[in-house]
Amino acid sequence: MQLRGGRARSCCLPRAVQESELVKTAEALGISYGEVGELCANAKVQEAVLASFKEEAKKAGLTALETVVGVYPLVEMWSPLNGTLTATQKLVSKAIYKANSKELAVIIKKGIK
Repeated sequence: MQLRGGRARSCCLPRAVQESELVKTAEALGISYGEVGELCANAKVQEAVLASFKEEAKKAGLTALETVVGVYPLVEMWSPLNGTLTATQKLVSKAIYKANSKELAVIIKKGIK
């Protein structure tokens, strides 16, 4: 998903991370948790996920505009069932902003300058 930060800046934002990857990241960082969903809000986990995205972007030779600059892992996928995607898998922006407003606010503060 791409968000715009005014006329001069836009950035690429990922939409979901697999639960198993969050658990591996937490274990590697020595973070304890009750539910997997708690890991999404953890700043250390967010930094580790962002670092992995940046590493892959560098390997692929992506430009700055194509590189992820903010991450808030989501374990609930966007889908037609929750109204965030159409039946043909197109984004429903208003529904996504409504469903993930808290998470997007965190990402925007970190990524869009």
